[in-house]
Amino acid sequence: MKANVQKALSVVVAAIGLALLVMMVVVEGEPGAIPLALILAGVVGYASGRRRGRSGNPQ
Repeated sequence: MKANVQKALSVVVAAIGLALLVMMVVVEGEPGAIPLALILAGVVGYASGRRRGRSGNPQ
C-alpha cells in the first residue's frame, strides 16, 4: 500500500474511533475498548505511513 493511501485510511480509522469514543462516553459514561483500539490503530498506521513516505523506498 502506498504511504499516502495508508495515511488517509489511518486518519479515517482514527476519526471513526474518535467519534465512537465520544458517543460511548456521552451515552455510557465510559470509553469502550473498540474505539480506543481504533484510535490506536489509526495512530500507529499513520506513523507507519509517514515513516514509509519519508524513506526513499516506498513499498
